[in-house]
Amino acid sequence: MAQLHGRIRGLPHHGRLRTDAGHGCSVAIPRAAGVACRAALASALLALAPIAIHAQDAPRVDAEDGAQIGSAVPAANAAALSTAVSAASTAVSAAELSALATALASDDAAVRETAVRGFRALDEDALQAIEARLAAVRLQRPAATELSAALAAIRHAAGSRRADDRIDIGSGVLPALSLRRDPAMLAACESVLLWRALEAMGTTRAYRVIADVVALDGTPWEQEIHRFVERAGVRLGPMLVTVRSHPDADVRRWSRWAGTELGFDAPGRAIQLPLVAAESALLADTLRAYASVRQMDAMRVIASYVSSQHALVREVARAALSEYGRNAIWVLREQLELVTGEDADPSWGWERTMRALFDAHDEARLAPVRAELAAGRDAAARGTLDVMARHYAAVLVRAPELAQREQMAPGYALLGAQQRAAHDLAGAERAYRRALFLAPAHADAATWRAALLALHADMELTRGVADTHAYERVLVASPNDSFARAVLEQLSGERAAHTRSRKRRAMGGAALLSLIAALALVVRRPSSRAQRAPRAAESAADEHDGDTSPGSLSAPV
Repeated sequence: MAQLHGRIRGLPHHGRLRTDAGHGCSVAIPRAAGVACRAALASALLALAPIAIHAQDAPRVDAEDGAQIGSAVPAANAAALSTAVSAASTAVSAAELSALATALASDDAAVRETAVRGFRALDEDALQAIEARLAAVRLQRPAATELSAALAAIRHAAGSRRADDRIDIGSGVLPALSLRRDPAMLAACESVLLWRALEAMGTTRAYRVIADVVALDGTPWEQEIHRFVERAGVRLGPMLVTVRSHPDADVRRWSRWAGTELGFDAPGRAIQLPLVAAESALLADTLRAYASVRQMDAMRVIASYVSSQHALVREVARAALSEYGRNAIWVLREQLELVTGEDADPSWGWERTMRALFDAHDEARLAPVRAELAAGRDAAARGTLDVMARHYAAVLVRAPELAQREQMAPGYALLGAQQRAAHDLAGAERAYRRALFLAPAHADAATWRAALLALHADMELTRGVADTHAYERVLVASPNDSFARAVLEQLSGERAAHTRSRKRRAMGGAALLSLIAALALVVRRPSSRAQRAPRAAESAADEHDGDTSPGSLSAPV
């Protein structure tokens, strides 16, 4: 996710570009989480470029005295911003969030819309930056009456006509900004956008940061708090528990009210809520929240989950119980006595008592699992590997992190060999991979890896590809693999037979060619003699006719 972000590198003030030395206005690349935000930032830069060239005198309201000042970005800086979008970074910064807030004040509607999209695309990677941003603006907030008026204007722009309208005021940010962009409106819009981004994340930590947003201004957010509680419902409970000790009095007050409304005023009541009981993650967050504030009446509730069948809930409950330290000693002794039926040793401290309690719970919880493991080993010894697989599957479902899980690996390897012999290559691969997962450092792990190589070669063979090199590697890793050796010998024999056949065909072809050549010579010799006799006679006649020497002339009769 971090690689999808863009960030300014090599620029002064950690990604901030100074635009006007006299006024100190600045613009930076806002880089938020996700592909959508990156597209929004690219659009923002494209929108800022014409502003830099054509809007040098665009008006802007100063946050302190309301005077109009220049807010244009020099063309050179805009070009640098456009170039920097492609840079990668690891996390969004508070300076970049500040740039998004700055863009809300732009006179260009497209730039404002792009900034809003940037806020909406923030995800959990931006939580730390959001917290830093809230801390930075805490001392520069408008008056409560001005912020209330700005929120009312946003609500009105979203279509609300009554104070109790159940409406999402986030949709009114852009219409409100099109009408006014004074400091109170900008502060209200930024807070609303951050609130909506945090709410969309949906985690307890993100909800906790919403409490910091409320703490900026307090009372003006009263109506929005009620709407937020209605929207989030029970999932808001763990956050409400944790903010009961918030430094802000308004946050503490509404957290107590909302906690009572949702059923989180008492730990015993909270864990019985249907949604909390049904979702392990929400239950774990609830237990963790009560432990974080050291609520004493929650200790017994938390202790009841240290033996939960859900690994997440069990581990969180144990960690939460340890948060109470020595204050939990009486609860620990009481729970240990309930589990073992014996009194806890009074000389033990809280840590030793806690370990004894957890060990006793684990022994009781894992007893059926160990019985399944023993039954699976017996089935493997008898050779009934299908029965073994059923018992081992039950073990892995109930206790995937069992300390003795390595004992199941040889059985799965045997199952893989059996399925390979039965030509169930996919099943054999699953069995060997499970054996390696359970015991990667087993003495026979190299043999199992070799079997996987052989399986891949077998799969290639079924597709008509004979990979002899793969089988040779198998034999190097596992010389006793009879199947690989047989396949390799068969493939080698077929190759040798094919080579011999090819040689015989080549030799036969050569013999045939020799015979044809010999016949051609035999047929050609008589013909040559017959042609030479007439040629000799013709040559003699020519010599006779052409002799004109005196001795050759005869006298006429």
